[in-house]
Amino acid sequence: MEIGMDDAIVTARLLEEVAPETIKALLEVCPLEGVARHSRWSGPSFNVVSRIDRLQSIPVENSRHLLPPGTIVWIAPPESEFLITYDDVRIFATAGKTLFGNLFAEIEGDLDDLRKVGHNLRLTGEKPLSIRMV
Repeated sequence: MEIGMDDAIVTARLLEEVAPETIKALLEVCPLEGVARHSRWSGPSFNVVSRIDRLQSIPVENSRHLLPPGTIVWIAPPESEFLITYDDVRIFATAGKTLFGNLFAEIEGDLDDLRKVGHNLRLTGEKPLSIRMV
């Protein structure tokens, strides 16, 4: 899977053995275009909200709320978002309300580009983002 924002493109490895239903749904709707925004409550991460019907019924699998850098999760409705981490994260909906997400992919290689994108997004607001399968 490739995630592109600005001039940066990062590649992620899909974790099919632990999140097959999440990945199946994602494959059915890719490529995706959206707007990335820096997380307000979860810390060093950014999210892309998606209201695509197919993604709304994904079952819980490989559920996590504490995430290391370079992980990608799907957070079920009502949030309905992909969350991409660039440092250690604890997922929150609001201050003090913990959320869980389906961990389904991990960024491959060096995370420097992802960290730069995340830091810049925090300062500049929102940016277009694409997700596609390669």
